[in-house]
Parts: sequence; structure tokens; C-alpha cells
Amino acid sequence: PLSLGVGTTLDVGKIAVAALGLTALAGALCALGVLCSAWAQHPASAALAAMATGTIGWIADAAARERGVTEGLIHWLALPGHLTAAMRGVVATVDLAYFALWVVLCLGLAALRLERLRETG
Repeated sequence: PLSLGVGTTLDVGKIAVAALGLTALAGALCALGVLCSAWAQHPASAALAAMATGTIGWIADAAARERGVTEGLIHWLALPGHLTAAMRGVVATVDLAYFALWVVLCLGLAALRLERLRETG
């Protein structure tokens, strides 16, 4: 985006908010990867499970939007719906809180799983 600044005026605020949203999404997906890694026996299966889980959520959201459903449980649970406002340059604290809760939940469940593995040996 910065290379476009040569020929046009950039809205740096919108770019910064979009970067913040993408960073929050990346954090949520990384936390999902850590959770899958805690449950999987092999790194490849953990990577496959994390990618499949994220992709299924993305497809479910796209299918719901295709049917005209923009409100509801699927739309609220899916990750891409919470990225839309940031891509438009709007900081939505609800979406940031959603990503933060996603990270806390995934990392908390991963920590519980690892603790249980340590106890059982």
C-alpha cells in the first residue's frame, strides 16, 4: 500500500486499522494452531487440523452469506465476519474482544491439555 502513496493520497488510518484487524486474525489463527498442536500426536496432523478448522469456519460463513444470513450464530462464530469492519477502516471493539477471547480460549484449552498430559505421563 505504501507504494501507492507515490501516485495518490493514502488514508494511513484505514491502512493501520486493516493491519490491526489482520494482526488480530493472525493471532486467533495461531492460537488455534497451538490448540491443535496440543491435541495432535504429529505436527503434520496438527497443521492439517488447524487449517481445516479455520477453513470450515470460513466456508460456513461464506455459505451463510450466500443464503442471505448476515446475523446469527454462524456469522457471529466465524472469523471473517469480524474482520469486515477493520477492512473498512473501522475499529470495532466488539471484534477485537472476539479475537482476544478466541486467543484466550484456545490457549487456555491448550494449557489444560498439556497439564493433563504432564499428569498422566
